[in-house]
Amino acid sequence: MKYELDPFHRDIPDEELLADLRRVAEDLGKHRVTFREYKERGRFAPRTLAERFSSWFAAIDKANPQRTMNRNISDGDPFVNLVEVWTVVGRQPTDHTCSHTTAESLASGSASATVPLAEINFIPEASWTSWQR
Repeated sequence: MKYELDPFHRDIPDEELLADLRRVAEDLGKHRVTFREYKERGRFAPRTLAERFSSWFAAIDKANPQRTMNRNISDGDPFVNLVEVWTVVGRQPTDHTCSHTTAESLASGSASATVPLAEINFIPEASWTSWQR
């Protein structure tokens, strides 16, 4: 019986880590990769990238895929978003508008028949906690 050790990745250059992250994004046909997707398909542990580049999102920024979530939202961003939604929808947004309006519902006309989709930039509700005090 022949014993073979799995390769031990030590001192991998930054560019090789980032290239693998780009490869996973390309394989998935996506512009963004989640931590979990990279864990399933990447050559290295996602935690390695997070530690090397100080965070998962820093690695994403360096590799150039789009972020999956933005956790660095300033206090003013939700209010700017509220104004954008108000302007696009044409009335004061309600909880229902913000949680149920999607690009698909806008495209189908169920939310508003005259909304240009490119003008909408909804901030995910999960990101609102920083200013809900």
